[in-house]
Amino acid sequence: MASAGNKILDALRALPSKNAPETLEIMEKLIQNVVKNPADDKYRRIKLTNAKIAAAITDVPGAVDALKQMGWIETPDGLSLPMSVSFAEDTEVLAIIEAREYFKNKAEDDKPSDKEVASAASCDGAAGEALDYRDYDGHNIRLVKHPDASPPHIEVFLEGASFWKGIPNFSYDSGRLTCGEKGASDVPESFREKMRQFLAGMPAQPVLVLSPGS
Repeated sequence: MASAGNKILDALRALPSKNAPETLEIMEKLIQNVVKNPADDKYRRIKLTNAKIAAAITDVPGAVDALKQMGWIETPDGLSLPMSVSFAEDTEVLAIIEAREYFKNKAEDDKPSDKEVASAASCDGAAGEALDYRDYDGHNIRLVKHPDASPPHIEVFLEGASFWKGIPNFSYDSGRLTCGEKGASDVPESFREKMRQFLAGMPAQPVLVLSPGS
């Protein structure tokens, strides 16, 4: 028979990878609030219509079910944790830590190798410098320079697949990297200086080269 900790961990691992970091962070805060204030009913109630909770819990498939595995029960206005439920043994926190490690390893396994990227980009001439980051939506993004191609451009990979080719526009202040009309990625603040430097050597004017099937 599976233990309570294993059931919680299984529920957390079932979260969508792109939502998992934020969802796990919010769940840990909810648990720590109860641990620090075990007798305060305020911290035992979750209003699922709250904007921040909705984005990280309510609208994320499997997140509410994971909280139920931890002991929360449904109420007319959200979720409530009975006073009989205690987090003193850290089972829930340990499950969150293990889930974080699981998604971290999963992201590394899903990241395309340099060989795979080079193979995918071989038809565009020699691939140059590359930059990898995880955006605020949880997507793994890789940018590869093709300075010797005609015209020179950057190829953008989304979760290992070629997404767009051209010269993206980047706003340092907002962190928004825009790939023409194909889409945009929100770059974490810690990567913005690296992004600025990465793009500095490429042509300033937008150059669009559509991927096959775009």
